[in-house]
Amino acid sequence: MQMNPLSSQYLGFSIASPIVVAACPLSTKLENLERMQDAGAGAVVLFSLFEEGRRNNGEPDSQYRVSSDDYLRLVDDASSKLNIPVIASLNGTNLDHLSQMTMLATNAGAHAVEYNPYHLPVDLTQSGRDIEEQLVELATEMRAICQKPMALKLMPTLSSPGNLALILDGIGVDGLVMFNRLYLPSVDTENMNIHQSVQLSRKEDSQWSIHWASLLYGKISSSIIGNSGIENAEQALQYLLSGASSVQVASCLIRNGIDYLKSLNQGLEDWMNHHECDDIQSLVGLLTEQRQADSHTLERLNYMKSLHNFQSPYFK
Repeated sequence: MQMNPLSSQYLGFSIASPIVVAACPLSTKLENLERMQDAGAGAVVLFSLFEEGRRNNGEPDSQYRVSSDDYLRLVDDASSKLNIPVIASLNGTNLDHLSQMTMLATNAGAHAVEYNPYHLPVDLTQSGRDIEEQLVELATEMRAICQKPMALKLMPTLSSPGNLALILDGIGVDGLVMFNRLYLPSVDTENMNIHQSVQLSRKEDSQWSIHWASLLYGKISSSIIGNSGIENAEQALQYLLSGASSVQVASCLIRNGIDYLKSLNQGLEDWMNHHECDDIQSLVGLLTEQRQADSHTLERLNYMKSLHNFQSPYFK
């Protein structure tokens, strides 16, 4: 029996590809989830169920897409009809809501739960330590309740992502998604207002996540899951070589369609064939040794070299 060269690990699951569909509007329909599986997704994270959508006795609010009952029906349908892991995504920080929905989602068939405590530090009275302690409390509570593998989606604004990752790993979080996308307001100077808009990720958005994947590789038992900035197979490979065991994609599918998953997987296979690499597992973390050898000194050195070597026609 021929081994699948793209086989990888995700929250303890063996998956056929390291390419996982991130929580996004594409996963609201079962037919789309089936297409994702057929196109080669290793797993799918369903679109997020927001705690705000539970207001008015659980009745659906149009801005939050579906009611919790509809969400649970999708979890049930997807988990029973797909052959890949189906992960529920719960967005919020209210522990009562998260506890209730965790039990309902796992009972409905979710193979795992991804918690997304999307939280921007805009409270001037709240310290970075306070925010991180809240995340630790959330993870501790959900670990005690969730009987399935769980992942936590982290924000890039954390003051010490590495230290927090070590703590969350000690709690028993199975996977860390690095990092969440920030949706910040834009200033319209013509109409004199501030508005919110969704901006799809670009390859430049991957650098911070790749940086921390490489520093954490081999230091934690939690799965490191790359997120943001994956436009093609090359960006996915950058994550994998830097220590992520899998990557989540959404923006590239919104731009190019669900079948773009085939191109991503084919790109991985082409690279592996060209470099005579037999399997994904053998390349995960290959480029971390130099980064970890003396990370502080290396970062300072790279910083100085980058500034020194930067060229402009206006420099004399």
